[in-house]
Amino acid sequence: MPQKTSAPGGRLHQVPTRPGHLRGRERELDQLDALLATNQATAITPALTGQGGIGKTQFAALYAHDRGRRFEGGIFWLTLAVPSREAIIGQLVTFARACGITPGETGSEERQDRALAERWLGSYGNQSDVLLILDNLEAPRLLTEPLPGLPNHRLRDLLCRKLVTSRRDDLDDCALIRLDSLPVEIARAVLLEAAGRSAEAAGCDHNIEELLSLLGGLPLALRLAGALLAKRSETGYARLAEVLRGRGAREVLDASGIGLADYRDGLSASLGAMLAETWSALPSDQPELARIVQALAQLEEAQTFPAELIKLLVRFLRYPRD
Repeated sequence: MPQKTSAPGGRLHQVPTRPGHLRGRERELDQLDALLATNQATAITPALTGQGGIGKTQFAALYAHDRGRRFEGGIFWLTLAVPSREAIIGQLVTFARACGITPGETGSEERQDRALAERWLGSYGNQSDVLLILDNLEAPRLLTEPLPGLPNHRLRDLLCRKLVTSRRDDLDDCALIRLDSLPVEIARAVLLEAAGRSAEAAGCDHNIEELLSLLGGLPLALRLAGALLAKRSETGYARLAEVLRGRGAREVLDASGIGLADYRDGLSASLGAMLAETWSALPSDQPELARIVQALAQLEEAQTFPAELIKLLVRFLRYPRD
């Protein structure tokens, strides 16, 4: 969940914890920076798009922490994986209270919450020095139609700067920044870093190439595979590749050779295999953890945003008794 943090200079942030360095994304960071620096009168909303597991949410969080200094009014993180009235208004109420806004209304809690949400949208939502990150926006109508429970407010009409993350590539009036799979050399570095293994040793093991071909350059799959290799120090690249193939993973070919739909299917199959193997590796002496993760994985949010689950998994894979 997004966390309240303070940025340099005391500016308020409502964003997730800063992720580690994202390799191979410097060009996209510069592109996003240029779009968000555009004069507000002509600004177009940038949208980070790409396959699930490609790192859109982490990219947005890194940008907010490292390049968000120009947003003196604050950076706020609105999760839209579950676009219900309760979820959206609840988050806006959190923003309002963090900013010291009062409802100015009496009556039921529901009425006061709505007043708080409307006051935040009317104030901070219309400040050009505020950045509102719309994470996991999978329903394009949320940009153009009135917000649930807030009929007088549309995200498209807010004057603050906005940044969208979405798997969709049909978002009208957005400047799409597509995050693609990592090139093989960068993917190898991400895998080895997560596994705590040396590049020199990997250079002598040609089996790493097979494993990399199955992981498809997806940062999420690479980090999970690295965490498993770190836990199972005796496991080689060939063995993990064999296990993943048994779970349905297949070599991910370039989209230009097989078509975009087949390419995405290949990435989904490999990521699914990696997730399945990760679940199976949870500590056997902590069955409650497995039950919690299995329950969380059924939530609608988990279908589009597994990152928080992955952080939990990777932590316990590395430090099962912590």
